[in-house]
Amino acid sequence: MTSVTSVSSVTLGLVPAPDLPAKVAYELAPELPALLGRHIDQAVQWEVPVIVDPLTGGEEEAPQILDETWNLKRREGWDMAISITDLPMHRDGRVLVANASVDRGLGGISLPALGATLLRRRVREAVLQLASEIRWGSSESDRDRQKRLRHTQAGDRAGVAGEERLRGRGPRQLVGRRLTERLAPIKRVTTTDETGVDVRYLVPGMRGHVRLLSGMVLSNNPFALFATMKGSLVAAFATGTYALIFSSVRVLSDSFGPLRLVAFMILSIMAIGLWLVISYGLWERPYSRKSPGLSRLYNTVTALTLGVSVLSLYAALLVLAFLAAMFLVPADLFQTTIGHPPRLGDYLSLASVVASLAMIAGSLGLRVEDRETVLRATYGYRQRRRIEAGKKAKTSSVTGEDTRGSPEYPEPWRIHRRNRGRGDQGS
Repeated sequence: MTSVTSVSSVTLGLVPAPDLPAKVAYELAPELPALLGRHIDQAVQWEVPVIVDPLTGGEEEAPQILDETWNLKRREGWDMAISITDLPMHRDGRVLVANASVDRGLGGISLPALGATLLRRRVREAVLQLASEIRWGSSESDRDRQKRLRHTQAGDRAGVAGEERLRGRGPRQLVGRRLTERLAPIKRVTTTDETGVDVRYLVPGMRGHVRLLSGMVLSNNPFALFATMKGSLVAAFATGTYALIFSSVRVLSDSFGPLRLVAFMILSIMAIGLWLVISYGLWERPYSRKSPGLSRLYNTVTALTLGVSVLSLYAALLVLAFLAAMFLVPADLFQTTIGHPPRLGDYLSLASVVASLAMIAGSLGLRVEDRETVLRATYGYRQRRRIEAGKKAKTSSVTGEDTRGSPEYPEPWRIHRRNRGRGDQGS
């Protein structure tokens, strides 16, 4: 006869913003219960529900996001809650990566501050560290006790699947030691202030802002924007192929030096970018936000996102133009035009001029296949939509109206998934 023991459970709720944070949260949720059992507390059963909250990606300040997470935590009856936002956060001029309030059982992660590489792995490590801070405390003595406990359990966890990916983290480290962390180290700061936050993880200086910008560009998903330009790519390629039949274009390419070719390429990329900004109103006005600095940051990220998308379009067009030039412009015809035997570099120059001409011509009537994708590639637009969705969802909870999956905001207001696990069970 097998005895049955009662095991207490701890619920750690994840509250991601829509889009990329929600995607990362749902990918991590199934594996977190076992990891929490191995690394945080083996004596309890962990549950990890996920609720997508638009206001987590709508508020501009970290305390406001924690307050929203606190309300959700109390409503759901969770023991802990960690929000995951794709909005940039700052504290005293430094980039805020994560924070935790031990007394309230809350944590928060700013996704873009983790950078643009190994994002899923860094979020997993950050969630475990914040859970450890909340569960066992953030004081120096609490962290020293956790350090001793980790050393004691390290031998027991040797060879466990996933353990290698979590090595290199001390009890005061948010994420593992990697090259990015060495270049832009994350500093742990304990504090007691009016916001109720006990510990913050910050990246100071210019390196922190470079890391933040790369993460924000990733959140904007520039390659989704590029995918909406397929029709423009076809039209531009047709224009460029037609230009190959003119001898003046071949002469022009031969007379251009490397600097002029690069300048022509930059001009063509800027033409497309400016057309998108003007046509779709992508520029954030400084007076449209509480903080003018935030508007400048959003506009910088929008420019970088468009740059990546349009540069990808140019690269694809350059390859197609080069192949078309090799096929449609025989060497003897090319030699007759430029007066010397063409080399590979001559064909590359011709392809570059053709691609730039096609880009400039295409910018005059550029249209994308999905307007919503273009608009959602800007932080300001997504943030405004989320605030509207959050307010509408709260209003509907009072009136009883169901607005989930509404046309006004395609992301569901409340998606709930529970993932259970205890210690090393199933590992």
